[in-house]
Amino acid sequence: MTMTREARAEREAQVRQAQELLFSGPETMSFAKALFFGQCLSEKLFPYPHPSAAEKAETDSLVNQVRAFCDEHLDPVEIDQTSTIPADVIAGLGKLGLLGMTVPKPYGGRGMSQTAFCRAMEEIGARCGGTSVFVNAHLSIGLRALVLFGTEEQKRRWLPALSRGEKLAAFALTEPNAGSDAAGIETRAELNPQGTHYILNGGKQWITNGSIAGVLTVMAKAPVPSNGRMEPRVTAFLVTPDLPGFQVTAAALDKCGIRGTTTSKLEFSDMPVPVENVAPPLEVPMAMLAVPLAAEPTVVVAPPDCVSIVLAPWIEIQPTWPVTFWLASVRLPPSVSVEPPRIDSSPITPAVVELASPSEPLTAFPIDPF
Repeated sequence: MTMTREARAEREAQVRQAQELLFSGPETMSFAKALFFGQCLSEKLFPYPHPSAAEKAETDSLVNQVRAFCDEHLDPVEIDQTSTIPADVIAGLGKLGLLGMTVPKPYGGRGMSQTAFCRAMEEIGARCGGTSVFVNAHLSIGLRALVLFGTEEQKRRWLPALSRGEKLAAFALTEPNAGSDAAGIETRAELNPQGTHYILNGGKQWITNGSIAGVLTVMAKAPVPSNGRMEPRVTAFLVTPDLPGFQVTAAALDKCGIRGTTTSKLEFSDMPVPVENVAPPLEVPMAMLAVPLAAEPTVVVAPPDCVSIVLAPWIEIQPTWPVTFWLASVRLPPSVSVEPPRIDSSPITPAVVELASPSEPLTAFPIDPF
């Protein structure tokens, strides 16, 4: 059957989109992929990265400060009952440097590692899941795209206030008809005739920090030159809530759990965004879009005398994209033991890392998050 010109063009567009979603470049055997073939490529995991003495001391000091702050100021019952994280708690986290701890020092952050951030998140997550998600939404995804891909001018304009907690950040991707399918977002951006602003129209939902953020990374489709014609491609826009046409239609959606987080619904109606607020490149590859999401540690916690888990992407030793596996760092009390996972009856040797006290080592197992 002969395909029409329109059908052929549509198929070519679908192929390009699939290639974009599946990334480009030479195929390599990752650790996670090898597991499906019954292989354990331990050389891709070990040796486990140990922090330097100076980094460990700085991390220990910050963790102790976070622990003391949480013990004194963080009331998870009140936060759940009121569905609000108190302003003094947010301000206190900012003063500790927690809201900018992985932001480079030249932009007002502490320039600490993802490992240090995970340790701090253990302290918060063990007490209040809502507060841990709030910090994650601000630091791991809200401002991460700005840190990784923003221009020098954009970083110096926004990051210092975001790092101090004077402003909060949000990442606006999810829509009524698209979420995990990032390429399916329907929010549109059109360049005005003068070439000075993009006009955004659309809506976002389930946006953590959406109604309280001072800077939002909003994903929309904008026309981008491709093969001699303009095609709509996912683009990142740095948006502030004072822009005309920015509307909060639901400031804080009610939830069954992690009630302290502000989960919002937003609408954009002919919202003009200056061209200098576009986070380069104009077209956002799906791989680049996923980097901020992959940097977000997932905190699964229990009381301090039980097992607590932090799932974190293995970006300390494999910083290049795609990140194809995570580590489960399990904090084990003395009375608990764990049988290592096995592949083809061969145990995977865990990496035991003394990031906490000697009596509470972190036992790290490689896992596949998908």
